[in-house]
Amino acid sequence: MISNIKKPYLFFNQKSPILREIFSLIESKLAPNLTLIPSGTISKTQEELLDLTHSVTLIDNTKQKHTGLKALFQSLQFTTGIYKLIYILYAKAPLFSTILNLIGKIIQSSTILKSLTTKTIHIINQKPESFSIGIFFAIKITAFLFLLNFIYLLPQLDGLFYSNGLTPITSTYNQSLSIFNFITSNSGIFLITALGIISSSLWLIGILPLVTGIVSWLTWASFVNISPTFMQFQWDTLLIEAGLIALLTIPLTTHQFKPLKTTKMLILIYRLLLFRIFLTPGINMISDPNTMLNLSQKLISQPFPSNISWLAYHLPNSAQIIIGLLYIAIHILGPIGLFLNRKYRHLTAICLFLFSALMIVCGNLGIFYILTAMLCLTQLDDKWFFTQKGIERYIPNNFMNNISLPRIQRLFSNSVVTLLIIATLPLMLNNTSNSKTILPIQFLYNQNIINKYQIIPAQFDNFTHMNIYSSTDSYIWNQINTASLIPTLTSPFKSRLEFKLWELCHLGTTPKWFTQFQEKLMQNSPEVISLISKKNHNIKYLHFQIYQYTPLALNNTPYKNQWWDLTSTSIFKPKTSTTETISLNQ
Repeated sequence: MISNIKKPYLFFNQKSPILREIFSLIESKLAPNLTLIPSGTISKTQEELLDLTHSVTLIDNTKQKHTGLKALFQSLQFTTGIYKLIYILYAKAPLFSTILNLIGKIIQSSTILKSLTTKTIHIINQKPESFSIGIFFAIKITAFLFLLNFIYLLPQLDGLFYSNGLTPITSTYNQSLSIFNFITSNSGIFLITALGIISSSLWLIGILPLVTGIVSWLTWASFVNISPTFMQFQWDTLLIEAGLIALLTIPLTTHQFKPLKTTKMLILIYRLLLFRIFLTPGINMISDPNTMLNLSQKLISQPFPSNISWLAYHLPNSAQIIIGLLYIAIHILGPIGLFLNRKYRHLTAICLFLFSALMIVCGNLGIFYILTAMLCLTQLDDKWFFTQKGIERYIPNNFMNNISLPRIQRLFSNSVVTLLIIATLPLMLNNTSNSKTILPIQFLYNQNIINKYQIIPAQFDNFTHMNIYSSTDSYIWNQINTASLIPTLTSPFKSRLEFKLWELCHLGTTPKWFTQFQEKLMQNSPEVISLISKKNHNIKYLHFQIYQYTPLALNNTPYKNQWWDLTSTSIFKPKTSTTETISLNQ
């Protein structure tokens, strides 16, 4: 058998994990020049030719037999590249070969080192994970959220941004990236919003997604940058950041159909975004020992608590403490778990997804947790979705069939992602206002592309709501903004003015926009009144009253429809002069 050898044979014990990983790593380099035979597949005759006391044996062209570590290193002469370089150093440099043999013996003598080396080679040997399914869903959900936000913003344009609105765009100009620096008419604002609806719809169904996605993103960024008062909630800026990353994952197609591909850098920036979203609020929570385990305060004091929040308020204290600890663990340990191995990363992503789903039906913090749930999907590889290949996402393309720019696009995407990663570091250090920040990173901050995410502080023990009353004679008062006393399952798409009024309950003085709001109400502005009421009102007198909503006992609901005990905390009326500072605690 040996006399008939035409090319070298390498026999190895396939029951040895470390050898199995090593030869799996270099098999493609060995295949053209050497026959690799696992010991479980060779015939009994061939086994008799081997020294069975060793795990690996090399029989070269000269019929010379090498065993053990020497056989392993000698086999590298039949490879190419870095493996061939290792062999040359091993054969020509005695000091290098001595060091390699010493390292090999040390690893063989220790079970722990052998196991660690095996795992390391296994990680190197693994093919890059494919995240095409999770990214596919992330892109679709992002496009869907852009569409919903544009649709929901459309009926609020008149009261917020038109010439008679609270913050008319016609009187606003800044250095931020915004289409509204050039188009400020009412009809122009409407057409831009309509453009956002059309482009995000096309992006969602997959028609020219890169082009329509860019248009959707630029349109939404224009609104956010032009109106810091009503368009810079945390979910607005998160949508900008997540939307930009989604755009970087859409391939610049070279054919009519092109499969979706992702890079490790893109997965990393998604991971870092999730890390920031959860870790920063977690650190803030544990910094206040008095409230970090107070689950009822977290659930009830947030905007528009749901019926699940109402029920959670009545849980026993012991249950609330346990859930509070889990709440903190998710925010502290969850971000760390994203950077562990595949098993723990998947477990972390699933836990964060379930937590986000729970907060969607409890928190009503706009679409913030819808976005975090979407981001969790990007951390689940295709094998988790029951297939190794994943979904190949095909993008119709009728105007770029002869253009080939995939490498340039990947280079551009990785460059942008690198800049985004660098820009997140000051956020970790709570330093974004340093005047010495390099220009490209400062640009990202100014355009709200990179942001710091925190949990809205629970400053009241209960849910607070501002009721607005009007009168024609100062004796009979009618409430303008009616608030339902029956909590809903979830309501993330509340009016932006309602969210601002909720924030106002936590302030000691009124901001400028609220003074303008009072003036518009006193002028019976139909555009502004439509933001808080569907009815027309003849307003001559105004007063505002803040109520705390305390959940009633379980035996009062839901049959009696008595969910809350309302307590008035402050009543105030507009000043006659708009230049005066107005206190909310009159």
